[in-house]
Amino acid sequence: MNSIPEYYMAQAISVVFHPLLIPSWLTLLLYKDLLPVMFVYTALVPALCIYVLYKLNWIQTLDLSDRQERSLPYALCLVCYLICIVRLEHSDMPFLGTIMMIGACLTLWIVMLFNRRWKVSAHAAGMGGVMGFTIACMLFKRSMLWYPLLTVAALSLVVIYARLYLNAHTWKQMVAGWLTGVVMTIVPYGYILCLHS
Repeated sequence: MNSIPEYYMAQAISVVFHPLLIPSWLTLLLYKDLLPVMFVYTALVPALCIYVLYKLNWIQTLDLSDRQERSLPYALCLVCYLICIVRLEHSDMPFLGTIMMIGACLTLWIVMLFNRRWKVSAHAAGMGGVMGFTIACMLFKRSMLWYPLLTVAALSLVVIYARLYLNAHTWKQMVAGWLTGVVMTIVPYGYILCLHS
Protein backbone atom coordinates (compact mmCIF):
# COMPACT_ATOMS: atom_id res chain seq x y z
CA MET A 1 0.00 0.00 0.00
CA ASN A 2 1.27 3.47 -0.92
CA SER A 3 2.04 5.81 1.98
CA ILE A 4 0.49 9.26 1.95
CA PRO A 5 3.76 11.30 2.08
CA GLU A 6 5.28 9.27 -0.77
CA TYR A 7 2.09 9.66 -2.80
CA TYR A 8 2.14 13.45 -2.39
CA MET A 9 5.85 13.56 -3.18
CA ALA A 10 5.25 11.58 -6.37
CA GLN A 11 2.39 13.94 -7.27
CA ALA A 12 4.57 16.99 -6.62
CA ILE A 13 7.36 15.58 -8.82
CA SER A 14 4.81 14.91 -11.56
CA VAL A 15 3.60 18.51 -11.40
CA VAL A 16 7.03 20.16 -11.21
CA PHE A 17 8.31 18.07 -14.13
CA HIS A 18 5.09 18.17 -16.11
CA PRO A 19 5.81 17.90 -19.86
CA LEU A 20 4.29 21.32 -20.49
CA LEU A 21 6.78 22.90 -18.07
CA ILE A 22 9.95 21.24 -19.37
CA PRO A 23 10.63 23.80 -22.17
CA SER A 24 10.11 26.65 -19.69
CA TRP A 25 12.52 25.10 -17.15
CA LEU A 26 15.21 24.74 -19.83
CA THR A 27 14.59 28.27 -21.06
CA LEU A 28 14.82 29.62 -17.50
CA LEU A 29 18.20 27.94 -17.11
CA LEU A 30 19.65 28.89 -20.49
CA TYR A 31 17.77 31.74 -22.20
CA LYS A 32 16.04 33.78 -19.49
CA ASP A 33 15.10 36.63 -21.86
CA LEU A 34 12.96 34.26 -23.91
CA LEU A 35 11.08 32.77 -20.94
CA PRO A 36 7.86 34.83 -21.27
CA VAL A 37 7.28 33.76 -24.89
CA MET A 38 8.29 30.16 -24.16
CA PHE A 39 6.04 29.90 -21.09
CA VAL A 40 3.01 31.36 -22.86
CA TYR A 41 3.21 29.08 -25.91
CA THR A 42 4.46 25.85 -24.34
CA ALA A 43 2.74 25.89 -20.95
CA LEU A 44 0.02 28.50 -20.47
CA VAL A 45 -1.85 28.28 -23.80
CA PRO A 46 -1.68 24.45 -23.99
CA ALA A 47 -2.88 24.19 -20.36
CA LEU A 48 -5.77 26.55 -21.15
CA CYS A 49 -6.65 24.47 -24.23
CA ILE A 50 -6.76 21.32 -22.10
CA TYR A 51 -8.89 23.10 -19.51
CA VAL A 52 -11.35 24.29 -22.19
CA LEU A 53 -11.58 20.73 -23.58
CA TYR A 54 -12.29 19.51 -20.06
CA LYS A 55 -15.01 22.12 -19.50
CA LEU A 56 -16.58 21.19 -22.85
CA ASN A 57 -16.58 17.52 -21.73
CA TRP A 58 -14.36 16.50 -24.65
CA ILE A 59 -11.97 14.98 -22.12
CA GLN A 60 -12.88 13.48 -18.76
CA THR A 61 -9.77 14.36 -16.72
CA LEU A 62 -7.25 17.18 -16.76
CA ASP A 63 -4.34 14.73 -16.44
CA LEU A 64 -5.33 12.96 -19.68
CA SER A 65 -5.14 9.58 -17.99
CA ASP A 66 -7.28 8.00 -20.72
CA ARG A 67 -5.11 7.20 -23.75
CA GLN A 68 -8.00 7.73 -26.15
CA GLU A 69 -8.51 11.31 -24.98
CA ARG A 70 -4.92 12.41 -25.59
CA SER A 71 -4.93 12.94 -29.38
CA LEU A 72 -6.72 16.29 -29.56
CA PRO A 73 -4.88 17.88 -26.59
CA TYR A 74 -1.55 16.65 -28.00
CA ALA A 75 -2.40 18.07 -31.43
CA LEU A 76 -3.28 21.45 -29.88
CA CYS A 77 -0.03 21.42 -27.90
CA LEU A 78 1.89 20.64 -31.08
CA VAL A 79 0.31 23.64 -32.82
CA CYS A 80 1.27 25.84 -29.85
CA TYR A 81 4.86 24.52 -29.97
CA LEU A 82 5.09 25.27 -33.70
CA ILE A 83 3.76 28.80 -33.15
CA CYS A 84 6.36 29.19 -30.40
CA ILE A 85 9.16 28.24 -32.81
CA VAL A 86 7.96 30.86 -35.30
CA ARG A 87 7.71 33.52 -32.59
CA LEU A 88 11.14 32.70 -31.20
CA GLU A 89 12.78 32.74 -34.62
CA HIS A 90 11.95 36.46 -34.65
CA SER A 91 13.56 36.82 -31.20
CA ASP A 92 17.07 35.70 -32.17
CA MET A 93 16.60 32.27 -30.64
CA PRO A 94 20.02 30.60 -30.22
CA PHE A 95 20.76 27.55 -32.39
CA LEU A 96 20.48 25.08 -29.50
CA GLY A 97 17.19 26.64 -28.40
CA THR A 98 15.78 26.04 -31.86
CA ILE A 99 17.00 22.44 -31.68
CA MET A 100 15.28 22.10 -28.29
CA MET A 101 11.94 23.24 -29.71
CA ILE A 102 12.18 21.20 -32.91
CA GLY A 103 13.03 18.19 -30.74
CA ALA A 104 10.03 18.91 -28.51
CA CYS A 105 7.75 19.06 -31.58
CA LEU A 106 9.12 15.82 -33.01
CA THR A 107 8.86 14.10 -29.63
CA LEU A 108 5.27 15.22 -29.17
CA TRP A 109 4.39 14.11 -32.70
CA ILE A 110 5.89 10.64 -32.20
CA VAL A 111 4.25 10.27 -28.77
CA MET A 112 0.96 11.28 -30.39
CA LEU A 113 1.41 8.57 -33.03
CA PHE A 114 2.32 5.95 -30.41
CA ASN A 115 -0.68 7.02 -28.38
CA ARG A 116 -3.10 5.79 -31.04
CA ARG A 117 -2.33 2.23 -29.90
CA TRP A 118 -0.35 2.50 -26.67
CA LYS A 119 -0.13 4.93 -23.77
CA VAL A 120 3.46 6.22 -23.85
CA SER A 121 4.58 8.44 -20.97
CA ALA A 122 4.72 12.13 -21.91
CA HIS A 123 6.55 12.82 -18.62
CA ALA A 124 9.30 10.37 -19.57
CA ALA A 125 9.37 11.75 -23.13
CA GLY A 126 9.88 15.25 -21.72
CA MET A 127 12.77 14.11 -19.54
CA GLY A 128 14.20 12.14 -22.46
CA GLY A 129 14.03 15.37 -24.45
CA VAL A 130 16.08 17.10 -21.76
CA MET A 131 18.65 14.29 -21.97
CA GLY A 132 18.70 14.55 -25.78
CA PHE A 133 19.16 18.31 -25.50
CA THR A 134 22.03 17.81 -23.04
CA ILE A 135 23.69 15.39 -25.45
CA ALA A 136 23.16 17.85 -28.34
CA CYS A 137 24.84 20.56 -26.22
CA MET A 138 27.78 18.23 -25.60
CA LEU A 139 28.11 17.53 -29.32
CA PHE A 140 27.79 21.23 -30.16
CA LYS A 141 30.40 22.30 -27.61
CA ARG A 142 32.55 19.22 -28.32
CA SER A 143 33.07 18.59 -24.61
CA MET A 144 31.71 16.27 -21.96
CA LEU A 145 29.21 17.98 -19.70
CA TRP A 146 29.31 15.39 -16.92
CA TYR A 147 27.42 17.34 -14.25
CA PRO A 148 24.46 18.29 -16.45
CA LEU A 149 24.40 14.78 -17.94
CA LEU A 150 24.37 13.07 -14.53
CA THR A 151 21.87 15.59 -13.13
CA VAL A 152 19.46 15.00 -16.02
CA ALA A 153 19.89 11.22 -15.70
CA ALA A 154 19.12 11.40 -11.97
CA LEU A 155 16.09 13.67 -12.50
CA SER A 156 14.84 11.34 -15.25
CA LEU A 157 14.99 8.40 -12.85
CA VAL A 158 13.17 10.39 -10.16
CA VAL A 159 10.37 11.37 -12.57
CA ILE A 160 10.10 7.82 -13.92
CA TYR A 161 9.93 6.41 -10.39
CA ALA A 162 7.24 8.94 -9.43
CA ARG A 163 5.10 8.06 -12.44
CA LEU A 164 5.52 4.33 -11.76
CA TYR A 165 4.69 4.89 -8.08
CA LEU A 166 1.44 6.60 -9.12
CA ASN A 167 0.65 3.65 -11.42
CA ALA A 168 0.34 6.08 -14.32
CA HIS A 169 2.45 3.89 -16.64
CA THR A 170 4.33 0.64 -16.99
CA TRP A 171 8.12 0.36 -17.27
CA LYS A 172 7.84 -0.25 -21.02
CA GLN A 173 5.74 2.90 -21.49
CA MET A 174 8.25 4.93 -19.49
CA VAL A 175 11.27 3.60 -21.39
CA ALA A 176 9.54 4.09 -24.76
CA GLY A 177 8.70 7.69 -23.85
CA TRP A 178 12.19 8.46 -22.56
CA LEU A 179 13.95 6.98 -25.59
CA THR A 180 11.57 8.84 -27.92
CA GLY A 181 12.51 12.12 -26.24
CA VAL A 182 16.24 11.41 -26.43
CA VAL A 183 16.25 10.33 -30.07
CA MET A 184 13.83 12.96 -31.37
CA THR A 185 15.87 15.75 -29.79
CA ILE A 186 19.20 14.51 -31.15
CA VAL A 187 17.83 13.86 -34.67
CA PRO A 188 17.27 17.53 -35.65
CA TYR A 189 20.73 18.43 -34.36
CA GLY A 190 22.30 15.70 -36.50
CA TYR A 191 20.20 16.66 -39.51
CA ILE A 192 21.16 20.33 -39.32
CA LEU A 193 24.82 19.40 -38.88
CA CYS A 194 24.64 17.24 -42.02
CA LEU A 195 23.12 20.13 -43.96
CA HIS A 196 25.96 22.44 -42.95
CA SER A 197 28.77 19.92 -43.56
